[in-house]
Amino acid sequence: MQECPMDQNLNFKSKNIKCRLLEIGDEEFFQEIFKNPSLMKFSGGALSEEAVKLRFRSILKHGQSEIKEKLYWLIDDSEENQKLGFIGFNCHNILDTNTREIGIVLSEEAIASKSKSYALNSFCATIDFGFNVLGLNKIFCRILRENIAAQKLVLKCGMSFKEIPKGYLELPGGKANDFLYADILAKKL
Repeated sequence: MQECPMDQNLNFKSKNIKCRLLEIGDEEFFQEIFKNPSLMKFSGGALSEEAVKLRFRSILKHGQSEIKEKLYWLIDDSEENQKLGFIGFNCHNILDTNTREIGIVLSEEAIASKSKSYALNSFCATIDFGFNVLGLNKIFCRILRENIAAQKLVLKCGMSFKEIPKGYLELPGGKANDFLYADILAKKL
């Protein structure tokens, strides 16, 4: 994993990206990303304007809770100060707050800039941050079987594919067998 410096506000950076917690001023860019059908095709589909507003407010609210059920960061190009997308952790089980699901969505411009490895740098840095700063024990993700790029990404960041756990949460519009499950455990010293 990469070294991941952070500040007091749970913001962090790595290589050519910096990640800062979602702020109220990010709502317009959040709307742009989450309403875009081509960007959201592997994440349950584009959301309506009202659904995006509700999700955005929910993330802000739950990010301020004691257990920080949802933590989302704006991904920024650290050199060009360009907004690239969002990455975040969700806590699905408040009885197990040391396990989080990770998810990422990038802008079309960030995806087109493959040579900059924005997805890889963001994903690996966020995993590192989750283990080394937040003290998580396990990070997992669900990936639609047809999302080959995401499958390659999670493997490069040290995750491995497993059988989907029983009683596992499903994404809207999909059945459990439509998805792959990957996870990574914190390394114990």
